[in-house]
Amino acid sequence: MQAEFESLEDNKTWTLVREPKDRKVLPGKWVYKVKYGADGQIDKYKARYVAKGFAQVEGLDFSDTYTPKCKPETFRILLAIAAQKDLHLSQMDVKSAYFHSTIEEIYLEQPEGFVKQGENGQRLVCKLNKSIYGLKQVAKNSYEALANLLVSKGYQRSRNDYCLFVRKETDGTFSYVLVWVDDIIVAEVNDEIIDAIKSMLKENFKMDDRDTLHWFLGMRILRLENMITID
Repeated sequence: MQAEFESLEDNKTWTLVREPKDRKVLPGKWVYKVKYGADGQIDKYKARYVAKGFAQVEGLDFSDTYTPKCKPETFRILLAIAAQKDLHLSQMDVKSAYFHSTIEEIYLEQPEGFVKQGENGQRLVCKLNKSIYGLKQVAKNSYEALANLLVSKGYQRSRNDYCLFVRKETDGTFSYVLVWVDDIIVAEVNDEIIDAIKSMLKENFKMDDRDTLHWFLGMRILRLENMITID
């Protein structure tokens, strides 16, 4: 919880303000998750502070919520290309992915355990500067922030799947970036290019570098000679 709260504050996710009289303050809650590694053992525990998005009012708290979803076949095709062209596969997680995108005027309760009061004991609430988990529009905002960055760096979105980004490099090879919510796969034959791509992402987002792809969305990825298998 402490790490999550510090991440929220470091990213300036909100500004504490007096409770507004003309706007609804959304409730929030802590949720907990366990992540497992490729060996089936516990990798890490995660705590997230989320908004209770069901309390949002359409037209006031949000409008458009559509977000592209990565197609499972796109993931399999990328693995097939990697096996055929001997591409290196690297995985990254965007830490607190949703906190990197801007948001409409929304107010949220302070996280339980980290509540502060005003100088005279007034109730303070969080005026959101960035998106946060639980909001109806949060996935859309997060995707757009990442997609805009990749496009600005010369990537093109696949016409068949907007979660796959492709760029031709100066050496004639192609690099691929697959976005699945806050999980990212980078594929390229040149390790130096992969490192440059990951550095670019780290400069703009807080990233957790998972190195070589072994485990993705509950699937074990095993690389053999001229072959990649999914278990």
